[in-house]
Amino acid sequence: MVSALNKRAKVPSRRELLSRMRAVKTALESEVALMLDAEFVAITTDGWTSRNNESYMSLTVAYIDYEWKLHHLSLDCAKHTGTTTGEDLAALVAGMVERHDLTGRVIACVTDCEPSMIKAGRLLEVDGSTISHIGCSNHRMESTTSSVFNGRSLGALGLARTLVGRYKKSSQMAARLVQLCGILQMEPLSVMQDVETRWWSTWAMVVRLLYLMKAIKLHESMDEVHPLLSDTDWEVLRLIEPILRPFMKAQKDLEGAQYVTGSMTIGKMAELREGLEAAITDLKAVAQQGLKETTQKAMEAVRPDAEALMADFTNRWGDGSNILEYREGKRRQPQGFKRKQVYATALDPRAKHLYGIQQREHAGVWRAVASAAVDIALGKHAGDKAPASAEKPASDPVQTQPAPLGGGQGASKRPRMSAFEAAAAAHAADAGDSNAGDSADEKREQLVAIVDMEVSAFKAAPGIRVWDMQKTNTGDKKVFNNPLDRWRKKQLEYPLLAALARRVLAIPSSQAQSERVFSTAGLTVTPTRSRLLDENVELLVYLRNVWGVVDEWKKSATRKKKIAVSML
Repeated sequence: MVSALNKRAKVPSRRELLSRMRAVKTALESEVALMLDAEFVAITTDGWTSRNNESYMSLTVAYIDYEWKLHHLSLDCAKHTGTTTGEDLAALVAGMVERHDLTGRVIACVTDCEPSMIKAGRLLEVDGSTISHIGCSNHRMESTTSSVFNGRSLGALGLARTLVGRYKKSSQMAARLVQLCGILQMEPLSVMQDVETRWWSTWAMVVRLLYLMKAIKLHESMDEVHPLLSDTDWEVLRLIEPILRPFMKAQKDLEGAQYVTGSMTIGKMAELREGLEAAITDLKAVAQQGLKETTQKAMEAVRPDAEALMADFTNRWGDGSNILEYREGKRRQPQGFKRKQVYATALDPRAKHLYGIQQREHAGVWRAVASAAVDIALGKHAGDKAPASAEKPASDPVQTQPAPLGGGQGASKRPRMSAFEAAAAAHAADAGDSNAGDSADEKREQLVAIVDMEVSAFKAAPGIRVWDMQKTNTGDKKVFNNPLDRWRKKQLEYPLLAALARRVLAIPSSQAQSERVFSTAGLTVTPTRSRLLDENVELLVYLRNVWGVVDEWKKSATRKKKIAVSML
């Protein structure tokens, strides 16, 4: 084809293409290093097995730059040849962090809650580490919804999956269902199969079956197809759907990549808890008059499952009390929230009312936020002083001999001190050394006073709505408010809180970003490309995920500032 367009054109060989692609990757890595220079990041990581049965580990980062813009980057999709023990996974993650020069600047690592990942997270949280391991919120919710349904509910869900399989496996039956949808003047949608590893897919399957119920029943009656679901089973699905719906909404909100999500987790869990309580109250109304027998049987079947769902959910997330106390459950599964998640909630202008946290604990939360902000300020103060003290030569000894005359190389550049002046200088140096601890204490006291004032002012300032309605040509549209816009405008009013906010607001609620990396990897390692070398898989996935991000970064004002600083 190339020759037909231009006979003189030289078609690059496979080796030449790979060489050029690797050169592009090297250039992108240089830009990524500049992007991440001096930034504190949150990471996500997960494992994936390709079509040729090779294991890969992902590493993504999220951070908020000086312009208060949220960035997500995929840094690694590296082949993993070792075991999947916690020790092995922790070593692999630590190696990827070190390779990208992020050691000491990772504030959180978000993973799923598989036991080996939980152990790896604990190993990353060694003494002196800046990393807090956080279990993926969506994985934790999915663990609840996939483990509590039993009896009639479990049977109805199993039959629903079989019904979906009936239409998925037969093109004729699927075509007949589409035809019957047309007769009923319904949009011809197909059934949806739930997938164990895909969040809220059970809800999607149920809601689609309920939509198609009339067409399915018509198909069964007209074509004498054996019905798989009884009327009671259909009623069970109808009752399960509103129980699963709040989980779906929370999971969709918390898997976003264009806005901060970690600060929404506590509020979303409180919202979910209240929704479950309302659903259970409705299900307890079995004795109401006028209910169909099938409805009553279905309610009696679903109610115990809803109560078990509530118990499991509360066990994993708590009831809003002891919010600063992180716990572990069976198999060391996470219970409650890590402190950095609480800090993010408090510093999000949408969530600073601390909805989902019991009122009596609000003061303790703000004290913890203030303490964390002071610690960061003290660390920055010590870091600012460290380079100067490292470069400064040892104190000049007291000169007891006259300095050489004549301005030669040995001549002192400073005026010669008298014996009295030299003794005073030596005493001042000794006093400074002995009072170094007092100076640090005084600095902390100053910072505590400043942060307390910032916290009071931040709490008193008006918050922002989660979303507003925006008029468009097609009607009103829900637009989410970005808390980072508020911080960009107000950061000079709360500079010490802003330093903490820029770190913790970047922490994602879920590991969805790693899932997206593997979606790209799955499109790369197709059946026709299943024999790709692992280094080429890593190369292609990196280019696909990073190239566009870097192109946008090159246009930013932050890049120009960082280049200017690096040239000083």
